[in-house]
Amino acid sequence: MLSNKFHPLNFIVLPLLGIIAIFCATHIIQYGLIFAIMLLNFSLLCKKPQFKIMLWFNLSLIPALLALFISSYFFASDNELSNYALSSQAQSKLWFSATLAMRLYLLSLVSVSFMLHLPQEQLILDLIQRKIVRVKIGYSFLAVFNAFAFMKQEFTRIQIAYKMRFRKKWLSPQILMPLLVAAARYAHHLSISMYTRGINQERSYHQPKINFTYYDLAIVLLNITILSAVIFAK
Repeated sequence: MLSNKFHPLNFIVLPLLGIIAIFCATHIIQYGLIFAIMLLNFSLLCKKPQFKIMLWFNLSLIPALLALFISSYFFASDNELSNYALSSQAQSKLWFSATLAMRLYLLSLVSVSFMLHLPQEQLILDLIQRKIVRVKIGYSFLAVFNAFAFMKQEFTRIQIAYKMRFRKKWLSPQILMPLLVAAARYAHHLSISMYTRGINQERSYHQPKINFTYYDLAIVLLNITILSAVIFAK
């Protein structure tokens, strides 16, 4: 269960530090340094990155980034360009538009990449151990996370059965009915299981303890120091 080397809270603390640094930065070089720092944090925390999903996410950002770049280039005001006093107004607009596009890209990438690889089970168990989240609420969240995996497997089985029986395309509204029945059956069995185990009575359960080690503290302090140096350096 505890397969990650670092504490699961780092998946929330480190991207929050990166987002704060992105909002405080004003220069495109600062954005580049923040991107490098967040990439290093991501490589340390995530053992098995989902490169395919991240690739599709980056491709989906291209239209939004292009729209922001073009609109900011043609409609930027003189007050917004005052911090980008270059040799010509065209260069100032180009630099300003690239900075805005870089900020949007970093905010989206940092948020999605860390949340996509967030170990939900370890985080919820840690919050339960620290009594930040009540037992029945924490296990309800765990049940929801497991429900997504169950529905994905059930949807795949229904697709195969529909295609074998009717020899038609598996994208059909008729698949929704057995999928809803499977969801109702899963919710019914889950509620009975949680009730019989005493989740509603706030019972305690034995779980491996998740400690916030010196390595976790070191990586957080190191990020605060480096990001502060990047932001306030002239």
